[in-house]
Amino acid sequence: MTTNTKGALWAQNAVTCFAVETGMTGEEVDSQMSDLLCDMMHLEKKESVDFMSLMEIANRNFEDELQIEIDADKETKVLSSVGLYILNKTGYHFVVHFPLDFAAMPGAVGYDNHELLLEAHAKASGIDLDELGESIEFCMTSDGYSETALNTCVYPVDLKDGQSIEQYINDWIV
Repeated sequence: MTTNTKGALWAQNAVTCFAVETGMTGEEVDSQMSDLLCDMMHLEKKESVDFMSLMEIANRNFEDELQIEIDADKETKVLSSVGLYILNKTGYHFVVHFPLDFAAMPGAVGYDNHELLLEAHAKASGIDLDELGESIEFCMTSDGYSETALNTCVYPVDLKDGQSIEQYINDWIV
């Protein structure tokens, strides 16, 4: 997928090549860009292309791509802010930072906040609340999923063939 950042780099490369070709390397980028656009208008006249129509299409594409980037940023913030507090079927407590299909986790219980999760775990296990330790946290990464271990190191989650993240978390045991 082409990102807006990559597109800007491609445009920068085009402007740089144009500046080298025309001897404008010492000029400000806005001068280089305006001269490139002017020369594109000369090309438009030569090729009988409607430059202003192309600019309108380019502007619509630019606005659409900006909106896609804004929407993706919002989705990332939503996913990273998700806090699911889960006591799995084996009795371990977790904080999960992405949406889950809770129906795929038979025997697991969800809680509204971390405090309620820890209290439920202490009660179910008979362990004093102060002795429970840190919750294991699961995050979504570009490569899949990761988990923090009790020593706060981050490890990639190794899902077995066909195993869902829900099954992995629900079956998690030391």
